[in-house]
Amino acid sequence: MTRPGRAENLSPPALVGWRMDIKKEIDGDTLVLSLGGEFDAVESDAFCSALDEAVGKGATKVVVDLAEVQFVDSSAIKCILNAERQLADRGGGLSVARPKAMVAKVFDRLQIARVIPVRDDLDSAREAIG
Repeated sequence: MTRPGRAENLSPPALVGWRMDIKKEIDGDTLVLSLGGEFDAVESDAFCSALDEAVGKGATKVVVDLAEVQFVDSSAIKCILNAERQLADRGGGLSVARPKAMVAKVFDRLQIARVIPVRDDLDSAREAIG
């Protein structure tokens, strides 16, 4: 993990077809994963790998910042739900912050907020997981 306040870009820029950027930042005891681009079946493996790495290193609180995500599909939703389950099993939690209107609409239709806190700003998302 990076030092507090430092962001680390996890996406390999030379990978052809890469459509999502993943940046991680440690904020106190919370890992903030900021995503950008399209979060779909092709890209969900990168997110799952980044999250698995963080959990493997002891992270228990994760905020997934979707402010720059244009699109999510079912594989992205599955990945987020699985991540929340893993973190909850370790006594932690996951929340989602700042989804754009299109992404928020998908979350609303699937009632994701019944399982995972979905908030309009990062501070509220952090508070939602303690």
